[in-house]
Amino acid sequence: MLTQTLFELAAQPEYIPALRKEALEAAEKCNWQLDKATLWDMVKLDNFIRETHRLNSPNLMIRDTKLSNGMFLPKGTKLEFATHAIHHDEDFFENAEQFDGFRFLRMREKDKEAKHHYVTARKDYLGWGVGKSACPGRFLADIEIKLIVAYILLNYDLKNPPGQERHEHSEFENQVRLPEYYNAGTTEADKAGGY
Repeated sequence: MLTQTLFELAAQPEYIPALRKEALEAAEKCNWQLDKATLWDMVKLDNFIRETHRLNSPNLMIRDTKLSNGMFLPKGTKLEFATHAIHHDEDFFENAEQFDGFRFLRMREKDKEAKHHYVTARKDYLGWGVGKSACPGRFLADIEIKLIVAYILLNYDLKNPPGQERHEHSEFENQVRLPEYYNAGTTEADKAGGY
């Protein structure tokens, strides 16, 4: 998901100023030693990552599994538990086909906050699975992704070359990745802003 988040930032740089400002405020708040609590409070980045995950969520069997009806699913079988259908359903998400990096931020303002946090597993958001089989590593993934993206936001400008839009998805070994011809650039961020 880290890679997909960076792809979205490069394709949609209008989100970078708000996310960079949030990362800078978080870093200053904890004397540049980002911790779990500070990362949890980075709600804009959290919501940007959740929206990225909503639109980019592959599934893969991690071990051989025999279902109760006798069907055998070998390790590596690609599965879609209606994830795409649910994540693109207008009953759950207004303008579901459009990327909106702050979609869940607005939903948080209307509803209970925890309900729309990146790591929250729900029946209408299947990126982490749901119920007792929800991914236990999602909390570590959340911390790692936020730390890396915050570092990149504070140190680099990320953008696509002029005329380059968000890449088309291709899958390889459960990783949605860029085609070989995709080009995204980074330059060192202008530190005149104080970060």
